Amino acid sequence: MADETVKAAEINVDVKDKIVTLSGSVDTQAVKDQAVSVARATDGVTEVIDKITIQEHGYGSGSEHGREMMGRENREGRDH
Repeated sequence: MADETVKAAEINVDVKDKIVTLSGSVDTQAVKDQAVSVARATDGVTEVIDKITIQEHGYGSGSEHGREMMGRENREGRDH
């Protein structure tokens, strides 16, 4: 896979009988979509099996992390 976005990701590529199986984990849906797109566009590939997962990081992202922190502060405030 020559795509720069996909190149940096940790994706395993297995090929058998012109069927490509992608596995591993990536940081975003966009990277996953790009990997599948590149595999499908490769000459000779008849099918792509997508087993790529998207990694979850730490407490979550954006507002979800904020809500978790707010909940913790509210609980701690009630104890005093």
